[in-house]
Amino acid sequence: MQIPDRRLGGRCRAGWLRALAVLSALPMLTGCPDRLRVLSSQGASVRLKANASSQTDAARSHQLRVLTFNAGLAPGVIPHVDDRATSIATALAQEDFDVACLQEVWLQRHQRLLRDQLTREPGVTWMSPEPEPVAGLRCEDAELTSLVACVAKNCREESNVASCAIERCRSRLDGLSDGCAACLSRDLDDPLRSLASCVEASDAVGDAGLTPKPYLLGGSYGTALISRLPVLDVEYTQFESTMHPRGVIHARVEHPSLGEVDAYCTHLTPFLRGMKHPPAGEFIREQSGQIEQLIRMIGAPGEQRGNRPLLLLGDLNTGPHVAQGESYQARLPQHFARLLVGTGLRDAAPAQAKDCTFCYGNPLQPHPDSGGLRIDHVLFRQLEPRTVRYERAFVEPTLSDHYGVRVLLQL
Repeated sequence: MQIPDRRLGGRCRAGWLRALAVLSALPMLTGCPDRLRVLSSQGASVRLKANASSQTDAARSHQLRVLTFNAGLAPGVIPHVDDRATSIATALAQEDFDVACLQEVWLQRHQRLLRDQLTREPGVTWMSPEPEPVAGLRCEDAELTSLVACVAKNCREESNVASCAIERCRSRLDGLSDGCAACLSRDLDDPLRSLASCVEASDAVGDAGLTPKPYLLGGSYGTALISRLPVLDVEYTQFESTMHPRGVIHARVEHPSLGEVDAYCTHLTPFLRGMKHPPAGEFIREQSGQIEQLIRMIGAPGEQRGNRPLLLLGDLNTGPHVAQGESYQARLPQHFARLLVGTGLRDAAPAQAKDCTFCYGNPLQPHPDSGGLRIDHVLFRQLEPRTVRYERAFVEPTLSDHYGVRVLLQL
């Protein structure tokens, strides 16, 4: 069925993503001057493939099991993306959830892998927006010449060209235009073709002749909402964002005892230090605007969809205030507090929760250290569970630079 366009406007974790996405192609450049079909889109519009009714036994009818997981499948930033994608697909297929929200599944081949693994089970629905169009982006010869020459001179003998280039060619990387960086990151499976297409003038234009936004990684949103409950309706709303397109997937699902439940899945803009905001702006302001859009969409209890049980899942890149002595730090806590107050949402994490979800001691972090952030969340309202079991997921073995959050609501 075709879902109406709910576009309201018109992103990656460390500031290295922009640089590393470009540099992953450079080892091959020193000598050179199945789209998703479960959801299909025109811009931000969405079509949902029909799915069979899910089978739920009597015991499960009085439970609601949810999961959120930032898979960290960022090529050039977090290592072993292909191996981890295979492991993540297997782990998710074995995970006992009703609704799950995934983030940072950037590449289409990884989305297909996870989708195909999960939808082998009857009644599972995969919902993910199509990438935004990026045709027409290009690089000027001069900016590529300078970067490639620097890498060829300083990094030819290095095994990790990307890290070398960040250290020794940073000024050239910072000098790349946003459009060039986005263009070079468009096809990491075939960097030579990507380079060739980026240095040639392109006649391709976006919708209505508009210049495409310089989104990285081919304009991928990287998010997906998966449901083992029957899906009644789904829509996608795009946020104002830079670097990556961002927004929220909203599905209305049917729970055997709760009836209709609204499930939202999102990945908000991070606060990136030491990196310019393209174009001129602020990452904090960008995320603040996304928080406001979420508040308007979800509404307060009793307003709009406020009378139905509701879930908000995802990497919000914001978290609660923390007491002195906690093992994790707060990240933009004023945004998190505003979201809870504006929507009446409750945090599934217990008040005494002390564990980070984006942990500096994670072995997939580039510089393991102590501490971290609690930015991956399961929030809910219009639910009065008898018990809430909250725990981190995928801690051992480590599948991502984030840990997942698994919540069981006993109804």
